[in-house]
Amino acid sequence: ELLKTVHAEAPYIEHYGCDAFDSSSPGKYRLMGSLDTSGIIAAYYTLALLPDTTIDAMVQSCLEQAQIFAQRLHQSPLSKEGLVVINPKPDLNLVGAYWSGKTDNFDFHKIMATSLAQHDKGYLISTTTYQSKTMPNPILVHRFCFMTPGMKREEILSLADTYLEVLKSQLLVEAR
Repeated sequence: ELLKTVHAEAPYIEHYGCDAFDSSSPGKYRLMGSLDTSGIIAAYYTLALLPDTTIDAMVQSCLEQAQIFAQRLHQSPLSKEGLVVINPKPDLNLVGAYWSGKTDNFDFHKIMATSLAQHDKGYLISTTTYQSKTMPNPILVHRFCFMTPGMKREEILSLADTYLEVLKSQLLVEAR
């Protein structure tokens, strides 16, 4: 009965085919309150200490960065070659893009992250590969989160161009 109380369901927790309340499944159970709260505390103090106008300006700046980045990707010739910008007109500070690769290329994700590391850290990138038995090729997904107000337009465009260059080089490798 106790296991039912602390049972956690989430798509990122692997259950290894275990029954619903099998205690041998790692990651399936957690104690309430055991999650990290530092993000919540940081958000609370940020909102409590900064004036609303400052927060509004910060949010607007990050949204504009995402919009500039998404527009550059969406207008790229690669968008006609398989690059899909999930939200070409973002209403949040997030931009997602994906393409169908020939292989589940973990090395490509590393190359992408390394290439983008040369840019100012005004963003975060996360990568995922989706593979299904019904799909002939894996889908490689990249998500960008813009979170530093005041990032210059030139830097955002340079970041987008670097992303596109690395993607184009990978497409050329796969074409061989």
